[in-house]
Amino acid sequence: MSETSKTILFVLRHAHAAKGLPGQADYDRALDERGHREGETMRRAMEARGLRPARVLCSGAARTRQTLGLVEGAFPCAATEFTDEIYFGDERVYLRKAREAGDAPSLMLVGHNPMMADLVALLAGRGDDEAMRHLAEGFPPGTLAILEFATPLSEIREGSGVLTAQLEPRRLA
Repeated sequence: MSETSKTILFVLRHAHAAKGLPGQADYDRALDERGHREGETMRRAMEARGLRPARVLCSGAARTRQTLGLVEGAFPCAATEFTDEIYFGDERVYLRKAREAGDAPSLMLVGHNPMMADLVALLAGRGDDEAMRHLAEGFPPGTLAILEFATPLSEIREGSGVLTAQLEPRRLA
């Protein structure tokens, strides 16, 4: 975190999921082999960069839980909460949930697209040129965006974040 920022929001899209089986609910779809590789790649990247969220808010869907299970070795002491609001909600719900984290120094949201990309685009008023270019190109499965704010999470607003990185498993492998 830079000297002027107060908080970090990590936005992690679940890794690649298998296609649903006949009669299987979307909520229950699991990661496929590619998704497991993406999760391991992201864990290594987080460890190498010292990325350790203090809190985690994760969708209750199977694929988000599995993604979190793969990356959480990089930050084993983070307080974790699972909520279906993240599964069903849009980017405004994600923003509200981030604000509810209050004065946490950092928070990781683990969820779904297009809400993840929409949230990052909503919050990133500026950022690293490469990260902003990658965001404009998309938000693939397993992607982690890192946003810094000069305010507590409870006060984050549209355009108030600085996108410092967008890490994508395909660019890290």
